[in-house]
Amino acid sequence: MEEKLTPGEFLRRVRKSNRESQSQVSHRMGLSYDAVSALENGKTKISSKNIEEITGAYKLKTREIKKLKKVAREGVQSVTEEDCLFERIMLLPKSVLRHLVKRLIELL
Repeated sequence: MEEKLTPGEFLRRVRKSNRESQSQVSHRMGLSYDAVSALENGKTKISSKNIEEITGAYKLKTREIKKLKKVAREGVQSVTEEDCLFERIMLLPKSVLRHLVKRLIELL
């Protein structure tokens, strides 16, 4: 099952997976809380001019940067169950992640 996300929804999901507030992101961007809110709510468009600033402020990883660029270009991005599962796994405490990695290594 796929879920459709706008660029702003994608950024909100990334921010929440990093366990950060809009205030933290706005501080790094040097913008107001309202400006970040407008970005996440689709009131401000993501352009090639502001994408570098956004990727730094949201601490995007390479995979997320590629997805954001695609979302910004196409307007809407499909998110698979695998993507959602990956995000949930990344929210687990480090001790649990270490345990999971050890188990995976044993299975390989």
